[in-house]
Amino acid sequence: MDLDLVPGLIAMAAALRVGEETVWDPELMAWSFFPRGAFIPMSDATPPVAVPHTLGDTLWRMLQGRRLKEAERTVMIRTLKALNGRAGLEAIAAQSTREAVLPGEAIVRAGEVGNDLFLLLDGHVSVIREGVVVENFGHGQIFGEIGMLDGSPRSASVVAVDRAVVLRIPREAVDAAMQQRLWENAAEHRFANLPFVPVAKGRQRAIWYESGRHTSLDAGEYVVDAPWLFLYYGEFEIDGSTAVAPCLVRGGTIQCAHPVRLALLQEP
Repeated sequence: MDLDLVPGLIAMAAALRVGEETVWDPELMAWSFFPRGAFIPMSDATPPVAVPHTLGDTLWRMLQGRRLKEAERTVMIRTLKALNGRAGLEAIAAQSTREAVLPGEAIVRAGEVGNDLFLLLDGHVSVIREGVVVENFGHGQIFGEIGMLDGSPRSASVVAVDRAVVLRIPREAVDAAMQQRLWENAAEHRFANLPFVPVAKGRQRAIWYESGRHTSLDAGEYVVDAPWLFLYYGEFEIDGSTAVAPCLVRGGTIQCAHPVRLALLQEP
């Protein structure tokens, strides 16, 4: 067999293994890989575009194992310990899956229903909503918790910016106590990133948020006399308008068609 054909055959075999299409690039004199549906954001203002993968990318993923590396285990322990304590971490790890993701691949797709949350062990990802990058995450950050907690469709896509490794944690691995802390963690994150708040971002906003009282309400009508309501899950009607999470509104009489979660805040 002609040895010059070996690289191409290896490339095609790798592509078949990971479900990619191969295209010969005459300028680079190499095979490029185009994962079906892959995209990456070019900037905060531009929509995602298709991106080719190199043979190095594909081989990197093929060589990734299922076991956590030492540095990744450190990230997992540091992050999950804050949510669940040291107890149970090994059980969570045993039920979870380590996944290697190539640049431009979607880890989460908007509109899909998912039962997992994700811990970013290495690399960087972008959160994309309606074609716009709204957030960027680095290692040690959790995403996808709202969809995991309530089974709702994903509100945004999460796409790898570079080679990334995530820990996919199934709902079955998350006990009730950890679920509650995930709700609190999601609420705090959403409050910190609200665009319009009477207190500027930073420590003062955090202090104001920490002084609030969290509650959940079932469907019904309620008179809430707190000066401010931070709605971080669900939606309700108030004074003829619809408030959709995450948002900050003045207190008053609210009508909930479905369960909601909110924090009651005093004047800052």
